[in-house]
Amino acid sequence: MVSKSEILTPLMKQYYGFKREHPDKIIFFRMGDFYEMFGEDAIKAAPILGVTLTSRSGANADHREPLAGVPYHSAEKYLSKLLRAGEKVVVVEQVEDPKTAKGIVKRDIVEILTPGTSTLEDETSKNASSYLAAIHPGSEKISGMAYLEMSTAEFKVMDGSDEQIAERMAILNPREIIFPESTDDKTLEKFLNGSSSRRKYSRLDNYHFDRAIAEEELKRFFDVTALDGFGLGDTNLALGAGGAILRYLKENRRDTLDHINRISCVEKDSRMSLDSATVRNLELVEPLGHGDTGISLFDVIDKTITPGGARRLKRDLVEPFLKIEPIRKRQEAVGIARSDREGANEIRKTLRIVPDLARLAGRLGIRRFSPRQALSLGQGLQAGREIVSKLKDSGSELLQSLIRTSPDTALVSEKLISGLTENPPLLTGQGGIIRKGASAELDKLNEAIASAKNYMAGLQNSEREATGIPTLRVGFNKVFGYYLEITHKHKNRIPERYIRKQTLVNAERYITEEMKVQEDLIQAAEEKIHKLERELFEKLVEDLIEH
Repeated sequence: MVSKSEILTPLMKQYYGFKREHPDKIIFFRMGDFYEMFGEDAIKAAPILGVTLTSRSGANADHREPLAGVPYHSAEKYLSKLLRAGEKVVVVEQVEDPKTAKGIVKRDIVEILTPGTSTLEDETSKNASSYLAAIHPGSEKISGMAYLEMSTAEFKVMDGSDEQIAERMAILNPREIIFPESTDDKTLEKFLNGSSSRRKYSRLDNYHFDRAIAEEELKRFFDVTALDGFGLGDTNLALGAGGAILRYLKENRRDTLDHINRISCVEKDSRMSLDSATVRNLELVEPLGHGDTGISLFDVIDKTITPGGARRLKRDLVEPFLKIEPIRKRQEAVGIARSDREGANEIRKTLRIVPDLARLAGRLGIRRFSPRQALSLGQGLQAGREIVSKLKDSGSELLQSLIRTSPDTALVSEKLISGLTENPPLLTGQGGIIRKGASAELDKLNEAIASAKNYMAGLQNSEREATGIPTLRVGFNKVFGYYLEITHKHKNRIPERYIRKQTLVNAERYITEEMKVQEDLIQAAEEKIHKLERELFEKLVEDLIEH
């Protein structure tokens, strides 16, 4: 931490103000079109992100501040790299318009990301579960644990022997583990199973693991008067671990979690609990070899289409059924699919349209949902209905049960597909989100812009005819807006109504009063469009939350 405050510029004082609040985290600091990291954060992050470490001047010539930055539009890719490396990140955004700001632009924390609480994904994680776990060590070698997959809302708890809990941790391989503050190093090592270098762990005050406090926390969160409906009545230490997970989420500003609507005990009676040595030595999901030479059972049999399907297959390999009935039902369904290859292939074709619905629901639940993801969700739900329709005549008991429990998503998918453009942007505030016909006010603004742009498009020919200058050109750039460009060769033909805007080496740029009116109209309408589209999309997201 920089202690010589006299060498810090106002901007750096603002940055290090956030750093003092979160000394153990990397500050992702928004500056215009970039997220910047400074000082020790920049030195640590640059090699992880594969970006160049540079520096910027301080308040005097003797001080240079280490600097590393990434473009804001690709922020998720870089954030994922930091989280995979076990780092925690505080995202600081500009909360006022730089154009109207007096002095330093106001900034505030909008998100705190940790390896176990993030819903970001990349190619390396889409087929794998990313768990946040909490362990509540007890006496007499009995402990409790809870684990949560933020993006899919899988939330489970279990009491068991220390050996059972440690084995469970080894198989789950959580990205982050929470312990009570009082946990000693020997106990930590036992549950980390000798691989603490691969896992990030944090400590919370002991009272967060208290069973009574945790029970009240969980009841408030799920809006119930008792937890018996979730089958948690007999749990003890595990309940404390579940409450600690909720507390940790709140401390990291994860207050909006609408997609997490259930919690359950680990299935001990219906699923086999394989130990980590068996899972490893049988090479069920990961090969013992490294590089191109290793191949696991999962690699051999995985013909799934969707990421959710791949995750389910992995789970079934490491937690196989204990009872014959679910195995029989599954084999029956597979047999029917094998006997109707054409129908099965049609379903596989439709599945290619289905996105990772569970993780999209997770993004929606924490309000980190983009217009493009919303359209993908709508298309996925529509494809799901097609699959259900194709399965209706199936004689499989398992498939028929899937149909009976499948919700009616017709209204939701129709609202998304009919309300959004065919190719919506990744971010709001860029326009092009809402389809024509979905909002009369928005259509009116778009028509006004179209009319003004048509005027600009026809201006070049009309002005060439009016002035007799054959090389007159209409242009546009973000700095100077629209302009008429005329080379010095024709300066004697320039009308008096032209207003000089910019001088170049070989030409002059002008604007007319009418052009200025049309340009102002376009600019004002675009600002209103972006604001209105953002409001309409936020309303759409709130409507989706209810489903």
